[in-house]
Amino acid sequence: MHTILQTDHYQITLIGDLEDSEEKPVFWIPCFLGEGENIWEKRTKPCVLACVSGMDWNRDLSPWKAEKVFAKGDDFGGMGEAFLSVLEERLIPMGESRLAFSVRRRGIAGYSLAGLFAVYAMGRSDRFSLVGSMSGSLWFDGFLEYALETPISPAVKRLYLSLGDKEKKSRNPRMARVETCTGKLAEIWGKETAVRYEKNPGSHFQDPQGRMAKGLDWLSEGCA
Repeated sequence: MHTILQTDHYQITLIGDLEDSEEKPVFWIPCFLGEGENIWEKRTKPCVLACVSGMDWNRDLSPWKAEKVFAKGDDFGGMGEAFLSVLEERLIPMGESRLAFSVRRRGIAGYSLAGLFAVYAMGRSDRFSLVGSMSGSLWFDGFLEYALETPISPAVKRLYLSLGDKEKKSRNPRMARVETCTGKLAEIWGKETAVRYEKNPGSHFQDPQGRMAKGLDWLSEGCA
């Protein structure tokens, strides 16, 4: 059920029936160590999770440099392009070599800043047909403008976006833009691919694993 692979400071945790030869979607998920197991327990549709940990969250998942949002936090390092290259060139081949089937439906999904990285990736890569951004940091400085000018890959067949209905009430004016930005992008991206945009009750920190699983189930449903 679980296979753990290590390369440098990255760890890949593969969760699912890796020896089953029946083809199923594989979701690459940047997340914290141990988080994937909780997502797996909540999802209901057949899939494999490939959970990647060991990144510097603010550096590796941000598309470009930006000022920090919390006084005690770190600035955003803007190394998303470099991490995407690592993911494509090293981590995906390494992880998927352990599967008993050829991957036809590959997804990328994430929560918060990892959700921002997922939608950033769909404009920079043709490796992913399923994309999920759950409570994604789509308020990120300049991202709305960037996304409006950057076509997504034609490989993307389904895109899931979700948000907590209280996230727009953040006291941080940058983060408070998240609902406006997410709604606008759902509308724009819906002209290019199949998009589902859902709002969940609560704030950014309410039931993140459940929100992830909900999105993965919808993305998996479209894989028949």
